[in-house]
Amino acid sequence: LRAVCVAAYNKEMAKGIPTRQALKEHLDGYMYQNVKKDDKTRKDPGLFDLIDRFISGETGDQKTAGTYKTYQTAKKHLLDFQEATKYQVSFPTVNLEFKYAYVNYLSKPHTEISRRTGKKVTVPGLSTNSIAKEIKNVRTFMNMAVELGYTTNLVFKSKKFGVKTEETDAVYLNEREIRALYKHNFSHSKRLEAVRDLFVFSCFVGLRHGDASSIKAENIVKMDGEYFLKVTMEKTQKPVVIPCNDVVLNIFKKYEANPNWLPPAISNQKYNKYLREVCREAGLTEAGRPASDLKKTPYESIRSHTGRTPFATNCYLARMDSRL
Repeated sequence: LRAVCVAAYNKEMAKGIPTRQALKEHLDGYMYQNVKKDDKTRKDPGLFDLIDRFISGETGDQKTAGTYKTYQTAKKHLLDFQEATKYQVSFPTVNLEFKYAYVNYLSKPHTEISRRTGKKVTVPGLSTNSIAKEIKNVRTFMNMAVELGYTTNLVFKSKKFGVKTEETDAVYLNEREIRALYKHNFSHSKRLEAVRDLFVFSCFVGLRHGDASSIKAENIVKMDGEYFLKVTMEKTQKPVVIPCNDVVLNIFKKYEANPNWLPPAISNQKYNKYLREVCREAGLTEAGRPASDLKKTPYESIRSHTGRTPFATNCYLARMDSRL
């Protein structure tokens, strides 16, 4: 056991000063190497093993595809943090020291290895609300670990372990501005024209970018002489029926050669980048929007998700029943 411990210590030193738990895992692996898998004394899975079970849908209630993607992102952040700081993330080490170090890591720009290209990339720090979401994910994993009997560590339940969220201001466009944006001439760039049409479509139907990108021709139905979108939300799995105004019908007509009567879907990252170009060129440059930053202009703040704000606000101003 002494030889195993010394070898484990030397191996772990390559990652930084090893924790007691890391050495214990090496010793457990040696002592229980002949224990059958169905034996009650077998070694419990580690934190990342448990996260993999979340991602595969084996643990907890059935979730949406978006939630499983969130778990994958959470695992990536934790692995990157562990690699960058040499802090070994495991059930016993998820404590206040971990929380402070993890929040500090997520909030600042840092370099990490891209899992797609294998090259070093600089990643900007996350917003306060995004960090709060990552800490919430850690709490979700730890709660399940406690329920399954993998750990007795309850530090994550402390109030000090949480991160307070911030209120955010969303950019609002009234119907006049949306229609003016739709009329703006983008004939010089089919790329910007397509993104503009997707954004205007979103402003008038209120769909998330992911839901709008997955619309098919069968989602467009005609009832009593009028057209409606009948869609099941990806996030909530609830069906909604949305009326189509004249602009939405024009967009459908314009792209009727495509399977979903809309411009081809692109990644959210590219969509946001091109959308800023669209709004800047269309003249959405008035400073003071959002109100929380008087130096900012709408084109700097508008994102793919922004289309839902004008939809909800304009429906409210039109006195539409909010229960619908």
